Amino acid sequence: MSDKAIVFVLGMSRAGTSALTRVLSLCGLTLPTDLVEPNYANPAGFWESADAIQMNEVFLRSHGSSWCDPTLRLQYGETHVEVGSAQSFISEIQQFLESSWVDKPLVVKDPRIASLAKFWIEAAKRSEFEIKVIIPNRHPYEVAASLATRDGASADLSDVLWLKANFLAERASRALPRIFVNYADLLSDWRTQVKRIEAALGLDLGANDDTIDAFLDPGLHRHREIQRPQQAPMLPWVLPVYEAFSAAARDLPLNLSEMDAAFDAFSMNDGIFSAATIEANRITKTWGLFGGAQAPVGNEERLESLAELVETLTEERNRVMAEYSRQEAESNRIADVVAQRLLQWSAATIVPVTGPVVLERATRGFEPDGWMLKSASFTCKALSRVVRISIEGWLPGEGHSNVLVIRNGIETMRASLVPGQPFSVSMTVAREVSDPITLELSLEHSYSAIQQMQGSQDDRELGCIIQLITFA
Repeated sequence: MSDKAIVFVLGMSRAGTSALTRVLSLCGLTLPTDLVEPNYANPAGFWESADAIQMNEVFLRSHGSSWCDPTLRLQYGETHVEVGSAQSFISEIQQFLESSWVDKPLVVKDPRIASLAKFWIEAAKRSEFEIKVIIPNRHPYEVAASLATRDGASADLSDVLWLKANFLAERASRALPRIFVNYADLLSDWRTQVKRIEAALGLDLGANDDTIDAFLDPGLHRHREIQRPQQAPMLPWVLPVYEAFSAAARDLPLNLSEMDAAFDAFSMNDGIFSAATIEANRITKTWGLFGGAQAPVGNEERLESLAELVETLTEERNRVMAEYSRQEAESNRIADVVAQRLLQWSAATIVPVTGPVVLERATRGFEPDGWMLKSASFTCKALSRVVRISIEGWLPGEGHSNVLVIRNGIETMRASLVPGQPFSVSMTVAREVSDPITLELSLEHSYSAIQQMQGSQDDRELGCIIQLITFA
């Protein structure tokens, strides 16, 4: 085997590519130096190059695609890659591979490479690498559960991405030395899988048993439940492809004709791509919040910042909702008060004022305009802008007519009174709601009465009952 060899780990994200790549590095293969940091999505590490991810993601996005693009438009569809763009991308990959290789076989992993395999394989050929491929295989239910945990992806989208990655990896590697490895078998008996890889690919793998045993913790297999939501029917090609890959991982021959037929049926089903693309766009935008092609991998600070932002927005939302509820309650209270007042006004509320009122005569001597008995003032607040004042009473005794004068500060009204007979006087006052009503009542004699009563010291009382009747 030439030392200038490269092993591509091609397959679906969350299918065991990280664990397999790390085991190979612990068996002596070289990893790129610019590895991304572990994070919550993969605490044991990703073992992939940040530069490679950046290159791939920039190229995908510049051609209207992304890591979670469910369509085949970039590989077999309407998306056209200009020759210049393709050559530039291949040259960039060459530089990366040559700078990463030292003097031992290189292992390269990024799930995006499955979609861009023709560019990476061509770059490796131009750099005269001896190319080998390993395709990890994990049950699609487990992959779907893992994607749902990390990205909130549906089982439907996961099925399409799983098929796309595995179809493309298988088709791109047919002419190359390759091997299939079941993820569950790697975790349960990695030694056997390493021997299989050595034999199939002609690699010299010197395993570090203790280190690999410590790395392949059972906790890596976090999604073991092979159950599918009832509302998410599986695409018809998923299980057959999984079973075919599983058989190949047991060193049974892979039926390429069946693979081609399944791929043709899958690639011509536009309906599944249309539905999956909508969800994929949502996930791509979510990753965009983290600010880079490698998001969320290796962006713990951005994750924490986003979590803080979500918490702040949630608190603000709760505050706004509480304020809205308070204002709604206040609005309802005011509406109730208004309704009650409307009922009161429509029913004509009677507000009694102190009475009876006694007006005593005061002797002032002769005055041309008549002379006035002592007056009394009354103040009351009412609920309406329009107030009707009703005064009922009687003038005791007998004799000449008198005049009752009512003033409210703006208007003056006079009513003739006959001693010994009841009287009723009404007037309407318009005012601001908050203004009090002030009444001044006085009793005047007519001119003839004044002449007759000059010098008289008799007192005369006026008994009155005053009511305020408010209405809208």
